[in-house]
Amino acid sequence: MSYNQLSILLPESLSHLLALVSLRLRGNWITTLPPDLFESLGRLAILDLSHNFIETVPSSILSQLETRITSLRLEGKKQGNGKIIIPIQFIACHLLLLLISTADIKLGFRNTVL
Repeated sequence: MSYNQLSILLPESLSHLLALVSLRLRGNWITTLPPDLFESLGRLAILDLSHNFIETVPSSILSQLETRITSLRLEGKKQGNGKIIIPIQFIACHLLLLLISTADIKLGFRNTVL
């Protein structure tokens, strides 16, 4: 699904993909991620959201993924200041799993961005 000019992802569009292990959404126009987007994807291990317009990754999404994700790509934000906000709690627990450039992220702790 990479490079398809996708801008909106709805949880119901992924809900039937129960055995999906890898989801590559690189190079689309995605700006936001609904909090329950990956809830039904119990086998998802590889997620590529790089080169989109995402500014914040909700902690609820990271909670859904934290026990099963082996690769999460977020580098190369396309707009604004080029930063993606990721909750620091996730970074602390999964530092080795993230494939991101430190130039592309801001660390968010509760309501504060570092």
